[in-house]
Amino acid sequence: MHKALTIVLILSVILAYGLASAPAEEGAAQKLGEKIDRGLDRLGKELKQGWADAQAGVEKLGVQGRVYSRLHWDKALEKATIDIDVRDTNVVVLKGNVTNSAARLKAVQLAQDTVGVARVVDNLAVAP
Repeated sequence: MHKALTIVLILSVILAYGLASAPAEEGAAQKLGEKIDRGLDRLGKELKQGWADAQAGVEKLGVQGRVYSRLHWDKALEKATIDIDVRDTNVVVLKGNVTNSAARLKAVQLAQDTVGVARVVDNLAVAP
């Protein structure tokens, strides 16, 4: 994203320079337009590459890591002790203890809504 902002800044400078020198140069508007088109094409390619890299990172993390991240960082589950097991690459089994039934539902819902999860087996217990 930082690269995108840098490119936009560079394009703004090119545009300002082009507008300032336009009256002095024949065809300056055409040249400026071509420069802007090239810059925008390059920006589009970089944004597509950035998105592809982000998607590859999510895939690399794996189902267990994605579910763990979602459960671990949720405030409603901060006192829960949950083990995550993945079967058949997309079935998540949740085992452990949660503080109340709302936390149990939250854990199951977060796991179910995680990319790559087809089904969740709830083996969670509500701690007394």
